Amino acid sequence: MLMIWIDFLLIGFLFGTSFGLVLSVIIDRFLDKQFDNERKQMGFKIDKITWISNDDKE
Repeated sequence: MLMIWIDFLLIGFLFGTSFGLVLSVIIDRFLDKQFDNERKQMGFKIDKITWISNDDKE
């Protein structure tokens, strides 16, 4: 009787762990897709940042 409960606990633990890993991968890909969409909507790329103050003379 004890072995049956241990088997159920082991199967439940393994199923829960694998389900959690799959769910985390799905959420990670979904978030990456959302961030890519936001980057495309912004539509700009910063190549160089220069700080210019009013005191600078060119």
